[in-house]
Amino acid sequence: MKILLIKPPLNKTSIIGDSLIEPLELEILAATVSQYPCRILDMRIDPDLRSALRDFRPDVVGVTGYTTEVPMVRALIRRVKMLAPSAFTVVGGCHASVVPGDFFASGVDAVAVGNGEALFPRLLDARTRQADLASVTGLWLRAKAGYTYTGDPPPLRDLDTLPPPARWLTQSYRHRYFFGRNRPAAAIVTSRGCPFRCTFCSIWKMMHGKYLVRNVDTVVEELHEIRERHVFIADDNTLSHARHAGSLATAIGRAGLHKRYKMYGRADAIVARPDIVAKWRSVGLETVIMGLESFQDGRLSQFNKGSTVDLQNRAIAILKANGIRVRAYFIVDPDFTQDDFQALLDYVEREEITEPMFSILTPLPGTELFEQSRERLVLDRHELFDLVHAVLPTRLPRRQFYAEFSRLYRKSYPLKKILGIDGAPLRPGRLVGGGLAYLKMRAITRRMEQAYRIEEQIHAKTRTDQPGVRHEAGHPAAKDHALSPLGAGLSRRRDAAGLDGDPGR
Repeated sequence: MKILLIKPPLNKTSIIGDSLIEPLELEILAATVSQYPCRILDMRIDPDLRSALRDFRPDVVGVTGYTTEVPMVRALIRRVKMLAPSAFTVVGGCHASVVPGDFFASGVDAVAVGNGEALFPRLLDARTRQADLASVTGLWLRAKAGYTYTGDPPPLRDLDTLPPPARWLTQSYRHRYFFGRNRPAAAIVTSRGCPFRCTFCSIWKMMHGKYLVRNVDTVVEELHEIRERHVFIADDNTLSHARHAGSLATAIGRAGLHKRYKMYGRADAIVARPDIVAKWRSVGLETVIMGLESFQDGRLSQFNKGSTVDLQNRAIAILKANGIRVRAYFIVDPDFTQDDFQALLDYVEREEITEPMFSILTPLPGTELFEQSRERLVLDRHELFDLVHAVLPTRLPRRQFYAEFSRLYRKSYPLKKILGIDGAPLRPGRLVGGGLAYLKMRAITRRMEQAYRIEEQIHAKTRTDQPGVRHEAGHPAAKDHALSPLGAGLSRRRDAAGLDGDPGR
């Protein structure tokens, strides 16, 4: 029984992307079935699907994908079936877990729901024994009359039952993985889940509200095996469990590991235990990624963020006092006016946030926000749910909205900041790297300003004689497609061939 696990190509429609993280989910999955020959094909780097299937001849092909990758995954599975018709195909991941019906498509033999680490070994065992797959809970199986569900899988209760990731399967790709200017970079998980209930996030629902942590000694052992100096801690929220976060920093310091870390952290956790922040800084923490979301308490309350602007400002001050860089993420509400855009810029400047990141409020499937907003969607294409396209109506004309969104980045990253010459001596390496970064940023902001044209192309391909056409201010071609219920698919339409993606050679 040979298994090929595939990370799909990048979503070509998306605008922003300053990282390429190793496919940790596939490396962990492969480790759970180490008794079988297994390969990982990262098509973000190596698009040669044909050669992988021809040379390896897998019996099972597993594909993961986010919401923006749904069309790509469907096209990819069709391609797999054309090249390897006898292979059993299964789709899993976050989107498959919350909207499995989006993968009830040609060539898909099964859709996996929930944590694949327990499900996948049972699936392969059943295939090996030629047993009835209906005995494997957590699967939607292809049947003559459609797809049938085998029942809810048991939740993951202990991260320490999982083996270390099979990183040797991505050895040929590892020099290509990066996060910002840190390259090569590795990733590790020390916890999973989040104890909070933000309306725009589905993590707490997928984890049934649980927050699990790994044994600190096991984490340190894994860090010893990671060769890369830069490590992204890919937890949902590393600092929320204060005792665990502090113990892990102590264990890393005791082990004498000389690495540089990036991690997610909430403002309340940082303010509650600044001593833990200082401890992490002493063992190599360089950057904390904070989901500030808003500069207004009213919007933070709407998001059920459980935070305040004052709390966020105090957290920023603590990180700066410890010499830790702050990468702050803000949500741009489609309801923003010009004054709101300017007020956000003023806040970023006032708090001296050097690495602000901006995303457009997007009701991702599986979130409470999706349920609240599904009837208001003006774009229903999966690839546009990338946090940089406005899938909800905008208060400003859409062309103006995207211009203002682009302006957030242009004003937040002036040339002297990107070049790194503000008050610092000039160095050739810094100028070359900064110059390339500046050119990339300018290209990205130009694409943002022209994002409305992508929508026009999409709507031009959509029949306008269907019911449900609605004219929105600033975008007369916009259409309101009511989304089908969770589990029945995000869009009832077939994806236009021109936007379905290239599934590889």
